[in-house]
Amino acid sequence: MAIKNLLNDLNDCPATLKKHHVGYRDIHDIVRATAVGTQLTATGIATSLYALEVAQKMLEMKGLFYKMNVINTSDLINYGSSLYLDANPLLILSRSGESAETVRLAHEPKGSRATISVTEGIGSTLSMCCKYMVGFSANETAFTNTKSFQLSIAYAVFAAKALGLPLMLTPQEYADEAAERVEKTLLCADHADRHIGKMMAEKNVLIIDGQGPLTGIVHQAVLDYQEIGTAAVASVGGVMRHGLIELTRREDAGVILMIPNDKAADIKVKLARDLIAAGTTVGIVAEEGVDLWKMKTIETVWIPKGHWGVTPIAFAAAMEKIYYYYARAKGLKDIKPTAVGKVTREE
Repeated sequence: MAIKNLLNDLNDCPATLKKHHVGYRDIHDIVRATAVGTQLTATGIATSLYALEVAQKMLEMKGLFYKMNVINTSDLINYGSSLYLDANPLLILSRSGESAETVRLAHEPKGSRATISVTEGIGSTLSMCCKYMVGFSANETAFTNTKSFQLSIAYAVFAAKALGLPLMLTPQEYADEAAERVEKTLLCADHADRHIGKMMAEKNVLIIDGQGPLTGIVHQAVLDYQEIGTAAVASVGGVMRHGLIELTRREDAGVILMIPNDKAADIKVKLARDLIAAGTTVGIVAEEGVDLWKMKTIETVWIPKGHWGVTPIAFAAAMEKIYYYYARAKGLKDIKPTAVGKVTREE
């Protein structure tokens, strides 16, 4: 899987997001029909879990935290309440439908509860065990989950909309805006993406910071870097000053801050200023409208303004492009982990 395949996948993201509007509608309608008056339990592992985190945080932001219970698939099987006794509809998000945890979940008794799979694996073990199935087609040629991650976010958001998330966009409108903002992010920020990727490639430790609906974007970015052997750490929930900031004092550490234009923006900007003043290498991904307090010399990827429900996908695209340039600066010809395959067959 040559590294150019990663760039090709990234460039195909806008078209892929746009053509899946029917799938967004389908998952919305299925969840609305099965979860009326109840809570939805949603599960995934790794990338799929992180996409669900985005939707869960959006619901929390709107005071609907009780509507979607998101749980890691492994934890659901090993430590969760009995799947058989829980009557809530169960949504299982898995790109392949064949990862080890997903296959084990597929064989667990689930009683009469409604089960919904969202997967690219049409005919997979997962798809065959669920009452409802919504498919998608990412067709990634690189190892890294780019198109599939962005699509998974969109599907998760429309599941949340069915639970009451006030997303005032139709599936077609959402698809169109997501495609447009991702395309602009990838094209307009190319210089900044390249510069940040190169800066971070000179470091041995990366700290990636974001919170709220960007929590899942942070976790996925950290996973991407870990898969190529980089010591990457997630800073979510505003915890940077509660321990992690000590890592920033290392000369071989770099920080990437994601700053949406919301009520936490000024706090994040102050954090950036303090880190820079202390000599830390910092890259910023910020939504248009954020006031960086005249920090003109800091390399910044700017995310186009738009609907809050689409914003995390645009941030995901920016982080994926930085990752591409990071891998190039590291001299990688290929993105190919040595310990696992794209589908993790063993727990």
